[in-house]
Order: sequence, then structure tokens, then C-alpha cells
Amino acid sequence: MTRDRVQDVNKRLKSQIWSSVVTIVLVEGKNLLPCDPETGTSDPYVKFSRVVWRSLNPRWLEQLDLHLYDDGDQQLEITVWDKDRSRDDFIGRCVINLAQLERERTHSIWQELEDGAGSLHLLLTISGYHCLRNHIGSHYVRGKHKGATDGR
Repeated sequence: MTRDRVQDVNKRLKSQIWSSVVTIVLVEGKNLLPCDPETGTSDPYVKFSRVVWRSLNPRWLEQLDLHLYDDGDQQLEITVWDKDRSRDDFIGRCVINLAQLERERTHSIWQELEDGAGSLHLLLTISGYHCLRNHIGSHYVRGKHKGATDGR
């Protein structure tokens, strides 16, 4: 096998191998941007949550598990939207650098929304990470993953 072929195979394998599970619990939002002028409220949601109707302080308590790839971006971006009949409105977004979080520990984080108003309360846990080098230099994941799902 040529060196280029080995590198190509390694690249494809690495893109399919995840090293950790990120558990995200979306707890609540506070002081979100009012997008519905008639009520002075919003109907906020994020992609993995339900809509909380007519609230600027929604309480979700919803969980999502994601696979984290070592070669991928370690930034978690959460965008909050206001549900409307025609076109949903942007409320705000936050970005969290997962590389800065200690593993195997639950972090309670209040994150201000950028480009909007309000904040989100999140519980984040990163678990299950073990990489070993094989004889051709690629990383393979081994080890513990506690009841992980891929969010589907």
C-alpha cells in the first residue's frame, strides 16, 4: 500500500471515530429577547428542544448527547430561535470552547447570548476519552462510553 493510500485510509477512519460523548442539558433561559410585539414575549427553542410558548424565561430541562471528534472543532454553538408561523426569528447564540472544560465532570454554566439578549443555563459533561497510536501513527479510540447515543 502506498503512503498516500495509507494516509487516505487513516483520514477516513479518523473522521468516523469519536473520542468522547458530550452530554448537554439545556436547563433554562433568562431575559431572552422579546420577538413577538403583540405579547412582548418570545416562543423560544433551540434545535434539539421543544418550543416554550410566550416566555422570556423558558425552562426546558432537555438533554442531548453528541459525539466529539478529536480532529474536529471543539466549539459548541447553541442558537436560540423564536418560533413563528412564517419565518423563525433569531434570539441569540452562545459559543462554548469544550477544549477548556475538565473531562468526567459536570459543569453548570450560565452563558450570555451573543448578537441578542439574555443567557442560557447549561449542564455540560464530557466523558469517555482514550486514544492509542497504532503502528502507522493514526489514533484509534478505545475505552469507556457510558450509555452514549449519537442524538438521533
